[in-house]
Amino acid sequence: IPLVIKLHPSHQALMFTLAALTSVAVISRGYFASCVKGLEPLLASELRGERVGAMDVVEGHLGVHFHGGPQVGARAVLWVRSAIRVMEELAVADDVRSADDLYAFAREDIDWRRLIAKESQTISVQAVVGAGRAQHSGRMRPGDWECPECSELVFASKQSCFACGAPRPAVESTLTHSHFTALTIKNAACDALRDEVGWRPSVDTADADLPLSLYLHRGQATLYRVCSGATSMHKRGYRTGAIHAGALKESIAAGLLLHAGYDPEQHTLCDPMAGSGTFPIEAALIATDTAPGLLRPTPPIGRRGWLDWGDVDWPSLQAEARDLRRPMARRSILANDVHGGALSLARRGAEAAGVADCIQFSQCGVASYVPPDQPQLIVSNPPWDQRIEGGAEAWRDLGSFLKRECGGASAFLLSGNKALTQHVRMRSASKLRIEQAGDTLAFIKYDVLPPKGSGIPLKGYEIPRQGPELPTKGTYERASPDESPVDSHPGATRTPTQASPANADLLGQHTDPTDPTGSAEQEGSEDGLEEGADVSVRGEAVRGSATTSSAAA
Repeated sequence: IPLVIKLHPSHQALMFTLAALTSVAVISRGYFASCVKGLEPLLASELRGERVGAMDVVEGHLGVHFHGGPQVGARAVLWVRSAIRVMEELAVADDVRSADDLYAFAREDIDWRRLIAKESQTISVQAVVGAGRAQHSGRMRPGDWECPECSELVFASKQSCFACGAPRPAVESTLTHSHFTALTIKNAACDALRDEVGWRPSVDTADADLPLSLYLHRGQATLYRVCSGATSMHKRGYRTGAIHAGALKESIAAGLLLHAGYDPEQHTLCDPMAGSGTFPIEAALIATDTAPGLLRPTPPIGRRGWLDWGDVDWPSLQAEARDLRRPMARRSILANDVHGGALSLARRGAEAAGVADCIQFSQCGVASYVPPDQPQLIVSNPPWDQRIEGGAEAWRDLGSFLKRECGGASAFLLSGNKALTQHVRMRSASKLRIEQAGDTLAFIKYDVLPPKGSGIPLKGYEIPRQGPELPTKGTYERASPDESPVDSHPGATRTPTQASPANADLLGQHTDPTDPTGSAEQEGSEDGLEEGADVSVRGEAVRGSATTSSAAA
């Protein structure tokens, strides 16, 4: 909004201050970075970091809103690891119910001459038409309508919502087809430019100079300019040719590594079932502080075609990122797989990403794998019995590997099949739910027990350290597989009720004599002591709030 301010000539300093504040307000823009559901907090943390420096960061649905100047938007494209797209908000309109409403919004509310400077520049439009819960569930019948206020499904014969009383919309949306909706935006842009300058831009769906994205939901239309380009940011560029059947998207792998707390200065990272190596490669990129944007092709903001982004020098930002990159990782990154073909894909990807020297590859089954260095963090994506078979055996062997080789470490395993996780025979410490391609995945954390005789306290137990009964230095030797972790302490005594069948559910022990393997034991909170269960150590009650089952031990 233009302001007219009259000041005395002696107030020059105040005038310059007002001018500076006005310029900051003008260049600050609204952005939206999209991501997989469940990774929003991690993406928000990246945007707040020193590499990007975004302001007003707010987590949303399937992404994060933030503000900043063109430099902030460019740095987000260059540095953010867990995002799918980075987009600048151009305009928002309410009550967009028909194609005519959408065309008028795009034609009148957008300054296309500012966005497209030359006839040689190309344009592309993608549209996402948000559907309500009723449409997603398939419960909506012809004539039924969804309340714009509370999203409840209302029968066709009703003129007001039964839940909140909101009246039926006078005009219900006819924009239900994403391709037709995108075509309407493209036509409005081309018509506006033809009337103003006498030419219209061409369409390039693969790599347009001006990629646009429209989001339409409940009559609200939001048009974005895609700063990162038409290609998803998860495509780093180091995967070419054949792709592993169970390959994980790079942006998801990076986000999960951030969630696992991977610290290149402190952690030796191991993926014992690496497949095509997405986790190790992304870990190496983090360890060497390599900006993901250095691996991708130049985005539209780097082609100097956006007139209002004239102060963004993409080559300078790239040069700065190259100077910050470290040549080697400080700690080892270990990648193992039983299949030679998968390892060849992993090596090829690591070479293309420039991190092959940071990863130690090995080929053998996880049941016999011995890491060359003791890992502190294990991150892996075992088979789920969907695209790759043999999930039960893989999870069983993986559990044995963790207990044998990774005592005292933290393991994070990605699963899309809950039934398979019981085969690892360990109790989960936490779970992160993410959604990808219609599947709900769980990123499960396991705290691996320390090796016997190490003297390291078990996580989740508060064993008293004072009193004449308990030794100052104890070991965790197990007399039999049926004992609990508390029993193995030198000063511990076992109460008869702990081993009784009546308390088998409480302790998570399997009592079926026909199944000596204990396969009925479940993972997660079902196999171990219940929250608040009492165990006894020399007559003193100890609260076991996060205990581990005997099978897990």
